[in-house]
Amino acid sequence: MDADMSNNNGPSIFAPSNTNTSNGSLPSNGSQPTQSTRKRRKRSVTLLKKHKKDPNIRLEYNEHGEVIGDFERRFSNWVGVTTRSMVSITEPSWDKVDDKVMALLWLAIKDHWNIEDDKYKIPVLKVAGTSWKNFKKDLNRKYHKQGRNPCVDYPYLDEKTWKAFCVMKSTKEFLAKSEEGRKNAALNTNPARLGSRGYRSNYDNWSKEMMEPSDSSALLFLIQDERARNFLLARRVRDADGILRIPTYLQELVDKIIEKDRQASEGLWIPEPGKDVLIAVLGPEHPGRTRGVSHTVGLKKTIPRILEKRRKSRTRMDIDWEEKRMDFEAECDEKRKNFAAEMEEKRRIYRAEMEEKEKLLDAKIEKIMQLTSMLNTHDGSLSPGKKKSSCGSMPCLDDFDAYM
Repeated sequence: MDADMSNNNGPSIFAPSNTNTSNGSLPSNGSQPTQSTRKRRKRSVTLLKKHKKDPNIRLEYNEHGEVIGDFERRFSNWVGVTTRSMVSITEPSWDKVDDKVMALLWLAIKDHWNIEDDKYKIPVLKVAGTSWKNFKKDLNRKYHKQGRNPCVDYPYLDEKTWKAFCVMKSTKEFLAKSEEGRKNAALNTNPARLGSRGYRSNYDNWSKEMMEPSDSSALLFLIQDERARNFLLARRVRDADGILRIPTYLQELVDKIIEKDRQASEGLWIPEPGKDVLIAVLGPEHPGRTRGVSHTVGLKKTIPRILEKRRKSRTRMDIDWEEKRMDFEAECDEKRKNFAAEMEEKRRIYRAEMEEKEKLLDAKIEKIMQLTSMLNTHDGSLSPGKKKSSCGSMPCLDDFDAYM
């Protein structure tokens, strides 16, 4: 853009750099804080005392299967507390939770909120998993590291479970993993400022705000790419007057996103498969997390033509694999043919040897039978008075030995 959005010609969309937006302190000009800039009251422990079942409740969902509307906050609180009470904090990770426990949790959610089928099971359980993981983080940070016991604040926790949790969070493996995660989190220089429920609790507010945007956010609502627009809206902070503005250090990023969105809307830039405005400006998405959308929404539902990109890459891989598979099968066929030919040759030689041995054996048997017949004839042809000496009348024993 050729106009500087931080100049003094009109209301700026950027928050002043000297504005304290993190602790609710007095503005630098000494004026009294407004209601929006006062320090918020500390959030108390959420329980289910007032969350009774209402058979008339019907939840409302968006296109991603996320609960929205009037019951969104109440639903999120109920699912979070129910998950904490049903899933043990000693489980190493959400994907290690027993399938029976997950099934019971889903049945409890369906029954309490009158959900008729399993159409929204996956996004709802993602909300439950995120709440459970955040609960474990809070227990570690606010209780374990500070030597406090949460069993009084959370009646569904017991001493045995808490001690096991403390042991699990004190191992060398966990401490090393925690330190690595802390360093990675420090690399995020543009964190979203959306509250505990993230993007899904702000969609309705942004839709209403778009109808009558303030001067500080008017340019942001002109962005056509929804994900890029939500990404910037999520990073606004309140100034001393309680007005939401983009921090000044993000001015260059805002300019790039607005310019790229303008090029896309005017047809000057056509996104490639798997790309949109945000990826073109910030680079590829990191595995397991998609920027500018709720944590329950993945790449498939967010980035246009992402499946087409993956399909093309898989096609090349499939071709390579098919060629390797065909080469392997041809090699195996050749080995099978060679082995069959070798075995056939061995069988032929074996049969020839066996036939030769059979012939020799038949000849020996025939000769023996002839000699035996001669003996029988010789013994019966002479009378006792006329028999000659046995040495002169018997066939030679060498005749037998020759065939044995």
